[in-house]
Amino acid sequence: MHCEQQTGSLVCVATCDKHYKFEINDLVIQRVCNQATGVWFGGPGIPKCIYNSAPTPLPPTNNYTYGCVTLKNECRQAGNGDFQACGGCHFFASCSEGYLYIRACPEQLLFDAISGVCDYNSRSCPNN
Repeated sequence: MHCEQQTGSLVCVATCDKHYKFEINDLVIQRVCNQATGVWFGGPGIPKCIYNSAPTPLPPTNNYTYGCVTLKNECRQAGNGDFQACGGCHFFASCSEGYLYIRACPEQLLFDAISGVCDYNSRSCPNN
């Protein structure tokens, strides 16, 4: 899980380990916590990770033109930089010296892997 402070809130993006998915059938989720009260906005906090019994990983929910990154070993292959995360167009993977951080774009923005930034439109993740 990776969390960032944003104006009185803590925005957290979480992923499960390889061969696991969240019990709500997502690979990546974002939750926002009110720092003053410690209460998660919009319901419960982080759901449980459960074994993904599918013979292959869950397919990406969007059509990623340039592929996507969701595992630490993919970061080692990709090198340093920001890449499309497999959890959705609103997420991106920051790879740094072999470490992986899944982060969320600000609300209403999508990650564009061509420019490497969050924007209102994404050329690399068109089916959102």
